[in-house]
Amino acid sequence: VALSHRALVNRLTWGQQVLGYGPDSVALSKSGLGFVDAVTELFGPLVAGARVVVVPAEVAQDPAGLLDTAARHGVTHLLTVPSLADVLVRHGGALAPVRSWVSSGEALTGGTAQAMRTAAPQAVLHNFYGSTEVTGDATAAVITENTSIGAPVANTIVRVPDSWLRPADVGELYVGGAQLADGYVGRAALTADRFVADPFSSDGARLYRTGDLVRWNSQGQLEYLGRRDD
Repeated sequence: VALSHRALVNRLTWGQQVLGYGPDSVALSKSGLGFVDAVTELFGPLVAGARVVVVPAEVAQDPAGLLDTAARHGVTHLLTVPSLADVLVRHGGALAPVRSWVSSGEALTGGTAQAMRTAAPQAVLHNFYGSTEVTGDATAAVITENTSIGAPVANTIVRVPDSWLRPADVGELYVGGAQLADGYVGRAALTADRFVADPFSSDGARLYRTGDLVRWNSQGQLEYLGRRDD
């Protein structure tokens, strides 16, 4: 997937504002460099002057080692997939300094969200939704009583059209805006299939067809329902 510098700058700037990185912040960088999360885990804190603890692969795969590293370095900002959050909560400890905890990369269940709140009651809990094609994160929500995927991040557009391309309450999620990728390198046919013209735009804008089904809730936030092809 080809991403632009503009897309990455938008994502990092938004993340700095939402997650509150500062000179006293300490974040973990544990994702492999082949994943888009590695870019935001590493550069998101650095552009705000925060400290980043780079975790070796063997430690990243060891919950006890990961918790020990977080405790020794006083980690304040943590990003995990929900399945890892479940494992860390079961191991317990080392989460008291955490001020911001992001869940991303998998569907977040109510049970996991409650476990995260119990393990780190002092932290602001976030649920991010996205993919590499939209530079990692397209929507976000603060986790309170529900596990919605929230509203679009800065300079991002979301569409939920029906079969006749009319705005709908339930349907496949399309994403556009500043974080949209250029496409798939060397795969023109796949790019044309997944990156389509925005039917609601007159300036030639494109949208990424995610394949994910969502619905708008009564609070104006998106809820994830599953994959279109499930």
